[in-house]
Amino acid sequence: MKKFLALLLAAVMVCALCACGNTAATTSPAPEATPAPEAAPAAEPEAAETPAPLDYPTKTVTIICPYSAGGGTDLLARAIADYVGAKWGVSVIVEDQTGGGGAVGMSACANADNDGYTVILTALAAATITPILNDVGYTNENFAPICQVTEMVTALCVNSSSGITSIEELIEAGSANPGAMTYGTTGATSFQNILMQTLMEDAGVPDAFSHVPFDGGAAAITATVGKQTDIVVAMVPDLLPYIESGDLTPLIVFKSERDESLPEVPCAGELGYSSSTTTTWYGFAAPAGTPEAILDFWSDEVGTALADPALVEILSNINQTPIYKDRETFTELYNNTYAQNLAVLG
Repeated sequence: MKKFLALLLAAVMVCALCACGNTAATTSPAPEATPAPEAAPAAEPEAAETPAPLDYPTKTVTIICPYSAGGGTDLLARAIADYVGAKWGVSVIVEDQTGGGGAVGMSACANADNDGYTVILTALAAATITPILNDVGYTNENFAPICQVTEMVTALCVNSSSGITSIEELIEAGSANPGAMTYGTTGATSFQNILMQTLMEDAGVPDAFSHVPFDGGAAAITATVGKQTDIVVAMVPDLLPYIESGDLTPLIVFKSERDESLPEVPCAGELGYSSSTTTTWYGFAAPAGTPEAILDFWSDEVGTALADPALVEILSNINQTPIYKDRETFTELYNNTYAQNLAVLG
């Protein structure tokens, strides 16, 4: 019996030990898991840089007109000045600085502050012919082209009392007494003078007519209407009121095809004067170094203005048709015209 009890006690102790071992195995805490690293916060996308608003214009802006008051360029400049001035809420004034075939006004603009508060409404001749033929103190490099606003056609007229009704009659009259008859233009280096010289060369009478330069189209026209000169070569918009009133008789339009403003008048192209068919562009420019943002602002604003029916109607009343070219296109045209004229005239 004692032996049996000893064996039973030993068995109970073994069971107890096993039970304790199992309990320890089941109750021992599992090793703590290493927490996953927190994900880094997503990077904030970089905000696109917003250009600072253009603080322009805040004061009076001056548009220089290099031709005389009352002429087509002056009227065009004033129409645009009134429109953008009302929109911007500042005064935009037109300042006529005439003389030298546009050189006086161009020089004034070239030497103005390049802060955007002085621009010029210039033309092909003043910008790309006058500085090549004369030492006027500026070249195309002194300007930052802004945009083209129109182009104009040139015509030749005589005083209606002359009795001359065709270009052939005029050439015959000039050939009979070379140099006695006079013609007026906007200046010695004007586009109109070059066209007239080309016409005389093409007609074989290079010395038939004598040139009288004026400070603008209006003055040249007034002289022919008043019989101080025999002929005037000027822009069609400037001539139309005098043609319609009967004071002037148009003989030729310097264009490859007839102009819709003067459909009854022969053009240089059809008469065989192919060298005299070039039109002239008009556009805005600023002093070189004017901030790019201001140049772009001007180009965009003028483009918007010229697309507005209200301004188009105003321009129509002064015989002007908007032909807009933006800054990039006009800059290329401006500089290419200068290079071409330099190759021919320089």
